[in-house]
Amino acid sequence: MKHSSVIIFLALALSFVASCHWNPYDEKLAEIDGLTLSNPDSAIVLLSDIDVADFSSDANRFYYDLLCLKAVDKAGYTIPSDSGVVDMVSYFESHDERKLAEAYYYAAKAYQGMNDAPQAIAYFQKVLDQPLDSTNKLLSNAFFHSGCIFRQQFLREASVDMFERSYRCDSIRKDTVNMIESLQHIAYALGMNHYTPELMDSVVLFYNKAKNLASRSNNLKEKTNCYVYLS
Repeated sequence: MKHSSVIIFLALALSFVASCHWNPYDEKLAEIDGLTLSNPDSAIVLLSDIDVADFSSDANRFYYDLLCLKAVDKAGYTIPSDSGVVDMVSYFESHDERKLAEAYYYAAKAYQGMNDAPQAIAYFQKVLDQPLDSTNKLLSNAFFHSGCIFRQQFLREASVDMFERSYRCDSIRKDTVNMIESLQHIAYALGMNHYTPELMDSVVLFYNKAKNLASRSNNLKEKTNCYVYLS
């Protein structure tokens, strides 16, 4: 009986370890994934060389679709249509929650690039609904880009709220560059249409916060951006 219990325990333990390291994706795609952040243009070239017909599983095909969106976004390009975006998101919703926040985020960025504000906001909200830690960059970015969309629609309060949430996340992450950018965008949002003297005081306050934060930083680019906006 004791021997059987040990065997059962070991089997469960091995099953748990295997599930933790479960990875259905092609190793080459995983390598390209790492390249999307450091050199997205190279990632795009490598992705374009891949024949999707060679994939033997849906997992690799939809991971490929996700990487295409990610690389294009990181390289600063936009996609011409949403073809395949919904199917890609649906796959990860059903098969791999580990990549779901990322799938939602890059779907949102795709729609944002196509100027489809309702769809972009809907997907950014799905990112915010995920159980992400406050230090997760996707969370901060989802807040930030939601703020940008609301600002374009002249929704001052909603925009400022999103930028402030992004700032708090970046403060926890100690991401000075993004903190400065969020402070600047709070000022932009406060200063847009139909402002009052009281709002302009807040605009100057947040601009000065951005300027002071940049002054304490060693990053010349941050300082330059702030002084240009504040001049």
